[in-house]
Amino acid sequence: MQNIHVQPEQSELLRTFVEAYLRTPKDGREPFMCKGSATSRNLFVAHSGVPKEHPGAYPGDLDALAAEGLVRMTYTGGSSRNVDLTPLAFQYYEWLQRQAGEPVERVEREVRSFVDGERFRCRYPKAYAKWKDAEQLLWVGDAEAHFSTVGHLCREALQEYADALVTERGIVDVPSDRAKTAARMHAVFRSLKTGSREAAFLAALLDYWGTLSDLVQRQEHAAAKEGEPIAWEDGRRVAFHTLLVMHEVDQTVARQR
Repeated sequence: MQNIHVQPEQSELLRTFVEAYLRTPKDGREPFMCKGSATSRNLFVAHSGVPKEHPGAYPGDLDALAAEGLVRMTYTGGSSRNVDLTPLAFQYYEWLQRQAGEPVERVEREVRSFVDGERFRCRYPKAYAKWKDAEQLLWVGDAEAHFSTVGHLCREALQEYADALVTERGIVDVPSDRAKTAARMHAVFRSLKTGSREAAFLAALLDYWGTLSDLVQRQEHAAAKEGEPIAWEDGRRVAFHTLLVMHEVDQTVARQR
């Protein structure tokens, strides 16, 4: 992605477009209609996923994005044009997210680096592979078609991870049903030697694991029970917190290996 040369404000405009696209239901997808304005140099951006208060798009910035192959434009008269994202736009957006320097992004990058690291991947290859497949589905052009699969893969990642820890620590008094990950993790935590402060943290971590498991199931079943539609942000949350909970558990268990 380093061979793409755009200015920061142009990258930010692309970020707005991609996030608006991802927020829009599949059956409501539409081009970004950028209309000329008599009172501003910027073009008004008409799209259901773009906030009404958005300042608009400078025509030169759109031209720069098009020159790099990030958008396709169709002129509709004067300076107005319709804009569509290319597959490269989503790849570049993912790269931008990983390069971001805000505190939340730094935490995500650090956690991701840990799980992507050789030690975790080698110790828990099945859990890592499931999570990796889930995370990658968030960045494909038709991500909405894979929302349920993201939940399914994250559920399998948690199962594989819990199973590996049970085996690693030689725990036999656990439910045989691999789907009961919270109970199996409870057994793992009981096997650890902890002080009162650490025990309180592990109790909170187990609650966190249970809450995440509920979110993962909601994602897998497309929130059919709740009757609420799931969106791209739901998938991102599930994938990230699956990553985070494995990171936190592993950091705790590692101290007693």
